[in-house]
Amino acid sequence: MDFGCYQQTTSTRVSRTNNYLRMVRDYYEIVTPLYRDGWGDAFNFPLFMGTETLEEAAAAQERRLADEGGFRPGWRVLDVGCGVGRPALTVAARSGATVTGVNIVQDQVEIARALAAERGLAGLARFVTADAMRLPFGRGHFDAAYVLQSMCHAPDKHAVYGEIARVVKPWGVFLGNDWLCRDGITAAEYAEYIEPICRTWALPYLISVSELAEHLERAGFRVTALGDLAERGNMSRNWELFEAKGRSLELRPQSPDVQLMRDAIAAVVRAARAGAFLVGYWRATRVPA
Repeated sequence: MDFGCYQQTTSTRVSRTNNYLRMVRDYYEIVTPLYRDGWGDAFNFPLFMGTETLEEAAAAQERRLADEGGFRPGWRVLDVGCGVGRPALTVAARSGATVTGVNIVQDQVEIARALAAERGLAGLARFVTADAMRLPFGRGHFDAAYVLQSMCHAPDKHAVYGEIARVVKPWGVFLGNDWLCRDGITAAEYAEYIEPICRTWALPYLISVSELAEHLERAGFRVTALGDLAERGNMSRNWELFEAKGRSLELRPQSPDVQLMRDAIAAVVRAARAGAFLVGYWRATRVPA
């Protein structure tokens, strides 16, 4: 992969939006080994409740999601943007539901399938290479769906939530959490704090909490819970751990992938501590047409 070409693609919102498929695939080709080595197989920021480790907090978040969704044996549940499959495996084991994870990155899908086989969960967790913007499932195929910090990669939020609504049954639940920007953020603040995140994390753009609610409702969901995940516990522990990971990267040879990860960590920590960036949560129900 041409790293210079990748950086050119990520340089503007228009370029990131128009080239999101190639951009996201290239991004995860660069960073997946660093993610797994430095943060583990749960590619998200979990909620901390006390002195638990990152691994414990991530596992608790996944179990809590299965419990809040009310997932149960016999259900078909969609994991939209499943990464290397770690959350889907926890959700399947916790609930007994059959979980289908979709991801546009083929290499990550193959890792997820291998992890499912290793954990004896291949019968409950399957993984498909697919674009969330064009889900390869029929209307109402799933009893429920969830997202764990992945739809920030979607180039059209209205369209992607509409696709998820299409494949979830009437009265089915849709919940999760994702990367957002603060409500009321100014254009100058967005340029200073959010644009660097988008450039270094391969995100077309970020929306606010209230914009998320609007997209969900327009797609056909009734929102029953919505807010900043920090309302439910400690998110700042992520930024402390992230800074430590950034310092550890200083000891590695400064290759383009390591430098990209260092810049990405710095951008998120700075924006989060300024109150411009947050992880928002929601729970919604698919309203019948």
